[in-house]
Amino acid sequence: MVIKLRKYYILFALLLILSLLFSPKEKSIEAVGSQSVELPVIMYHQISRKNSNTGKYIISREQLVSDLEYIKKMGYTTVTVKDLISYVNGKGSLPEKPVMLTFDDGHETAYTILYPLLKEMGMCAVVSVIGYLADLYTEIDDHNDTYSYLTWDEIKELSDTPEIEIQNHSFNMHSVEKGGRRGIAPMKGESRESYFNAVNADVGKMQLELMKKGEVKATAMVYPYGSHTELTLEVCKDLGFLCTMTCEERINTVTKYNTASLYNLGRYNRSGEMTSREFFADILN
Repeated sequence: MVIKLRKYYILFALLLILSLLFSPKEKSIEAVGSQSVELPVIMYHQISRKNSNTGKYIISREQLVSDLEYIKKMGYTTVTVKDLISYVNGKGSLPEKPVMLTFDDGHETAYTILYPLLKEMGMCAVVSVIGYLADLYTEIDDHNDTYSYLTWDEIKELSDTPEIEIQNHSFNMHSVEKGGRRGIAPMKGESRESYFNAVNADVGKMQLELMKKGEVKATAMVYPYGSHTELTLEVCKDLGFLCTMTCEERINTVTKYNTASLYNLGRYNRSGEMTSREFFADILN
């Protein structure tokens, strides 16, 4: 009887050791998989002071104020790419209902209209800039809300605030070539080497310009026109980007310890042809 009990004790001990060796790992994988947050990303472009000057890519200041108030009313908290990266790497947390506001191209109004409103309301946004436009308006020093773009001094000033995060929108690939390239997407039949060299020459140059003139290290590539392929993502990863953004309209799922969840984020274009309630109806719940 004693011998049998000893056998049972030994067997139980072996099972306990095996469970300690393997069970925690399996449980942690399950836990990691369950730590996900839904993230709507809104894509803005130009802001106008005139209510009559709105369109598909232009909203009025009044509409922007309404949007920010609506977002708060619905219980959402604005976040940046830095917040997402910190969460995915297990070094930070995200609010229960996060939303990211992105402003493409780097219009002057990001400095004169957006920034003051964000500061007043305790919110933040991501502004992706185009290098050659920053160079141009730094040189000509022409400040007009209707058509001007951010200068490098303004970019640096904004990047030093908690309200604005600056990201890469290419140096000079925000264009569509007839029969050629659209944004930074590869051309038909273009080899990987040729494509990498072309993107690196432009986007890589923009990274250096951002660091040198804006004192910013961009972590996200915001695809011009949203154009991309699987090869585009590969190249962006090779260039060190931890996040990429498209123009595909969908809600994103950001998952802790899953870096892939930060690539090719979908974004909803905010048209000035709708009210805040109409636009956000199917996005913020």
